[in-house]
Amino acid sequence: MKIARALVVAAVFISSCGVVIHIGALFAGLPWLTFFNAPTTVVESYKSGTWLAPASCLAIASLMCTCAYWSASTLANRKSLRPPVTRPRTDLLTN
Repeated sequence: MKIARALVVAAVFISSCGVVIHIGALFAGLPWLTFFNAPTTVVESYKSGTWLAPASCLAIASLMCTCAYWSASTLANRKSLRPPVTRPRTDLLTN
C-alpha cells in the first residue's frame, strides 16, 4: 500500500509541475515556449499576439490541474475533500 500511495503522490507532483510550467510559460514568454518545444503554431501565435498561445496554455494547465485534483482526492480520508461523481449512479439506470 505504501508503494501505491507514493505513486499517487508522484502523479500529483508531476501534474502540479505541469500546471506551473504551462502558466509560467505565459508570463516567461518566448524563451520558455521554445525551451519546452512548443509547437510552431503556438510560438508564431505568441509572436503575433493572437489568442492561440494563451488559450492553449490555459487549457492544458486546467486539464493538468484537474488530473492533480482527482489524483490528490484519492489521498483524502474525508469524503468532503473528494470530487463529485466519483462513482457511477446506478439509480438512473433502473426503470
